[in-house]
Amino acid sequence: MAVTANNKVLSEVFGPVSGAGALTKQVLLVVAGIAALALAANIRVPMWPVPITLQTFAVLTIGAAYGLRLGLITLLGYVALGAAGVAVFAGDSAGLAYMAGPTGGYLVGFAA
Repeated sequence: MAVTANNKVLSEVFGPVSGAGALTKQVLLVVAGIAALALAANIRVPMWPVPITLQTFAVLTIGAAYGLRLGLITLLGYVALGAAGVAVFAGDSAGLAYMAGPTGGYLVGFAA
């Protein structure tokens, strides 16, 4: 029995892999990933100064399922939305002032 190695991530296995269909799939995956991160930010254990949330699980899941490029685009989109003032971070906080606090380095570290 021959075993073949597959180096594709989950997002590359399902759906179209080229053309307009692939671009549509990628855009929908990014939007779904940002929504999942925003929802995961609201499931938390209160701590100070940075709350513990399910964001870490969501980040790891997105990275594993989307791969490097699409996962990075998703995480940067999430951070950009929060920096623009959309309340996607833990505790319904947003904006550059919030990112300048203790949580800012943690959020930037998502993409690192």
